[in-house]
Amino acid sequence: MLKKVSKLLLSLLLLCTCANAQWLKKFESSDNLYQEAKREIDLKHYQKAIAICNKALDISPKNLDIHLLLGRAYSLYGKIDSARIELNMVIEKNPKYRDAYIYLVNMEAVACNYLQAIEYADMGLKYFPNDRDLLLKKLDVYNKQGDWMESNKLIDYLFDRFSGDPFIRTVYLDYKLTLARQYSHKGYIEIAKRAYEAVLEQDPLNKEALQAVYNLDVRSGNYSSSLAFTNRALQATPNSYEFMMKKVGILDAMSRYVEAVEVIEKLTKLYPNDAEVRRLNSYMRMQAGRYYMNTDPYLQFQGILEKEPGNRDALNYVINIANSRGQFSDALSWVNIALKKYPGDRDLLNKKLGILTSMKSYAPAADLAEGVYKSSPSQDNKQNFIELKTLSGRAYIAEMDYDNAIKDLKTVLFYDHNNKEATSMIVNAYLQQKRYDDAIHTIDEALTYFPGDEGLLYKKAATLESYQHYSDAAQISKDLLQKYPDKRQYLMSFVEQSLAAGRQSLA
Repeated sequence: MLKKVSKLLLSLLLLCTCANAQWLKKFESSDNLYQEAKREIDLKHYQKAIAICNKALDISPKNLDIHLLLGRAYSLYGKIDSARIELNMVIEKNPKYRDAYIYLVNMEAVACNYLQAIEYADMGLKYFPNDRDLLLKKLDVYNKQGDWMESNKLIDYLFDRFSGDPFIRTVYLDYKLTLARQYSHKGYIEIAKRAYEAVLEQDPLNKEALQAVYNLDVRSGNYSSSLAFTNRALQATPNSYEFMMKKVGILDAMSRYVEAVEVIEKLTKLYPNDAEVRRLNSYMRMQAGRYYMNTDPYLQFQGILEKEPGNRDALNYVINIANSRGQFSDALSWVNIALKKYPGDRDLLNKKLGILTSMKSYAPAADLAEGVYKSSPSQDNKQNFIELKTLSGRAYIAEMDYDNAIKDLKTVLFYDHNNKEATSMIVNAYLQQKRYDDAIHTIDEALTYFPGDEGLLYKKAATLESYQHYSDAAQISKDLLQKYPDKRQYLMSFVEQSLAAGRQSLA
């Protein structure tokens, strides 16, 4: 009897070993096929990779990695519909499969299905908020779509969140340069100039941006910003031949010959044998002599206007001369006179916008930009108006004029309800006035457009804490901590707010 039992056990053991070996072979076979398919994709043998993936799926039909690879192979082979089926199946089975969203966004962008690409990016960002790669993919889609307004907001957000990332900094600078070129080509000088200035804020020695700001200043007749940025570049490289020569050219255009001669004297000491420096030395001293010997052209054109108040050329000259000399109040006075003669003139309105912006008179500049937008409702005019209205709100906050700040920023949100910067500033203004209910209401409105937004929820928790609603604040911080356990600030806020809530309940 014992002998029969032993034989039976031995037979079962051999059967199990055989079955296990067959299962292992099956596993290893699908894994090997997966690796083989990847190699074929690297070799651009997409049709062969598709066949291998299908073979692997016969063995392991539920393996999402193989389905993802098959979707990628279909996409690269140009079978977009088949790729969609595979990749959508992956995210349906596992909504947190990040690479599937990346491939879907890439595929739809290549197929010029930009709205669908944005939708996939947003789906991925729902599960991976603030994911750098997904945000970059979304930015790329906006760029291909030509939606400069949304892409500009997104690149500012990316740079603000990942300011220490060298790659993001490079993308930010390249984007701003591209944006500036676009607007410069379209003739939107002030918007282009702001984009170039954003580049110079981060890269003061950027030659393209410096030259472009100078060229735009030539077109607008205002050289003040070119001079400011060139001086900033000289702070970093005080003996730079290139930047000192550029400064001489700007000062020459501004008729500030005494300062130009001072720069040339420094150039002469540093580069005594340079023929161009020697030529400039003679030229600039002659220019200075002529300038101070002759009547100021500004006064000459004023004399013409006394006899011919509507002389368009003379008006343009006095506006440009006053503006280039930094005499912004005079320039504004002249442009207002010109607008009475030529109401609604687009060139004059743009000059006035530039002057008001140079004066940092953002409130009247924003009102003027609003009128321009309403008369010509283009996306570019809308963006310019929104930017100036935002600057106006920020200026009012700096002056502690919170009511006017809130009024301007609400206008921004009326035209652009997705503007988180305006929302944040409105909340800050309400907090300064201790209008906590209004602050919370503003955040709640924003959350209807950005449900679950991490930054807005953190802001709401801080606002509730200031309002001494410690329990509600602690609950939000707790939710944030559970969702983002690695972020220490949520732990600190939760602990402090919970302790405050405890003390409040005992009081």
